[in-house]
Amino acid sequence: MPISVSQGEAGSLMILDEKLRSDKLTVTFEVTGERINEQIEQIWLYDQNGNPLPRVNPPIRIKGSDRYETTFSNVSRIDSVEITTPVFNPIHYYEELAVTVDMKERQ
Repeated sequence: MPISVSQGEAGSLMILDEKLRSDKLTVTFEVTGERINEQIEQIWLYDQNGNPLPRVNPPIRIKGSDRYETTFSNVSRIDSVEITTPVFNPIHYYEELAVTVDMKERQ
């Protein structure tokens, strides 16, 4: 069942499970990559006509794991849905801009 969705060079999103109850679809997923906090927020569902499905709640981390859940409403049991996410570029750090901070305890 796992479905991998590329998020570009920065990582990917892996759909692990989905549960449809009434008209609400809960998606369980993991994200791997360099920009995790941004990546977990950027998952959307569209109906077969290209209309966005409303998100009921933001992605919530499942306690004790690196998995997340989010729920969408107005999902039809008979129509297909499309899962989308943007492409992220990797983070580039410039060594010449690095700063060293001395963290000595004040007396």
